[in-house]
Amino acid sequence: MPFCFLAYLYQMQKFMFDGKLWKVGLEMKNLIACTSFLVEQKLIKECPFEKDAEALRCQKLLVEEEESAQRRQFELLERIRLKKLRKNSRKQRSKSK
Repeated sequence: MPFCFLAYLYQMQKFMFDGKLWKVGLEMKNLIACTSFLVEQKLIKECPFEKDAEALRCQKLLVEEEESAQRRQFELLERIRLKKLRKNSRKQRSKSK
């Protein structure tokens, strides 16, 4: 964890738990701070998984796009090859007549 985050965590704990526990625990600003802190921790834990899932999705899309481009290139080259074969066969027929 970065140093600044640890300092923030220490300040949060000091703010929330210094003083009389019953008074501090029931103050609205402390309840909101505690809830926000817990939500932030949950988001921090989930963030790497979401990034990994997004990276895998993007990689899959790139692979699919590359495969379709290769298929189009193969089909184009195949059409050109067949066109040349037809042209050569026409030339041979015209020569034989």
